[in-house]
Amino acid sequence: MSGKHWSEEEIAIAKMIRDSGKTVKAMAHLLPGRPIGGIKHIVSQLGDKPKRRGETSVALIAALRLLETTPGLTIAELAQGTGFNHEHMCRKIRARHGNGLYVASWKVQYGHRIERWAVGDLPDAPMPPVQTLEERRRKDRVRWDIWGAKRKPFANMLMQLQGETHAPKGSTGRVYAQDMTGESLEDRRAA
Repeated sequence: MSGKHWSEEEIAIAKMIRDSGKTVKAMAHLLPGRPIGGIKHIVSQLGDKPKRRGETSVALIAALRLLETTPGLTIAELAQGTGFNHEHMCRKIRARHGNGLYVASWKVQYGHRIERWAVGDLPDAPMPPVQTLEERRRKDRVRWDIWGAKRKPFANMLMQLQGETHAPKGSTGRVYAQDMTGESLEDRRAA
């Protein structure tokens, strides 16, 4: 605490304020010279336990309902299924981890380990091992082979050279029909 120390008399008044059920602002006149913020702080410290708000997040309630019907969803799937923001859903699910939610299994996607959540108080599933460098390179090679097979940058040129397709003929772009006689539009309208 910064500032002057609280005397026993002031602490007794703060306990009375806490037990009165009235707001600190209404009872602050009993402790002249003390700021309202300081009184609120000492009143909150005098309780048996700090008061905690109940969980009123609509996002978490919707996620729990979805997990009861379809367990094993990732946070991204929960956010998509409930329509809430991914970051908000991530904060709520991770805050509730161990208190009614557990990691049922893991999903490995592009080398990242992603939790699949379920409702209950069971122990978490073991985390999968980290991929070795050789495994990552092997998967990258397969991915590049698939990508290279789909993308053939010179395929059209080769087909043209082999005579399978024909090069485009005629003018490219937009063609304007223009009068080349030299008459102006006003002369044609007058005639």
